[in-house]
Amino acid sequence: MKKQFFLIGVVAIVLVLFFGIRQIRSLQAKISQKNTNLAGLKTHLGGLKRLTESLALKKLKGGKLQEVPYFSEPQVNKALLEKFVQSSFSQIGLECQVKVGQEKVSPDFPSLVGIREIPLEIGVTNYSSYDQLIILLEYLKEYPFIIDLFTLGGKDVELPGKLKLKIKYYLPPGGS
Repeated sequence: MKKQFFLIGVVAIVLVLFFGIRQIRSLQAKISQKNTNLAGLKTHLGGLKRLTESLALKKLKGGKLQEVPYFSEPQVNKALLEKFVQSSFSQIGLECQVKVGQEKVSPDFPSLVGIREIPLEIGVTNYSSYDQLIILLEYLKEYPFIIDLFTLGGKDVELPGKLKLKIKYYLPPGGS
């Protein structure tokens, strides 16, 4: 009888140890994965902070951005591009709404080159003169934008506005 209790106790201890060690290893793997994710997030945050500081410095200096800001994170990049276009148009005195499309390989260039594009749809709600439109077109020439569609009114762009644009923003290989 004592041997049976002893054997049952030994089997119970072995089972508890086996499953306990397995649970501990599982928790250690989860902790390791979380630490890896945290390190990646810290790197990502550092990149965002550098970009924010760079943009703030340009704003303080009153300088014009020489290139469109780009960040590897798609959602951040969409927000940056939208804000950049709205800010650029407001400098000319135009209010607009911007819809940023998905980044994709550009069919306008050979795939070997690796040029990517981001389609933009822009609806300008007001403009006071055709001179503003000429200034806008001159302004767009300073950046890697190509105008696909430029229309006064029309229904090709789903955004509200009197002036509607479809633009492609080209990204060189490796970002901007």
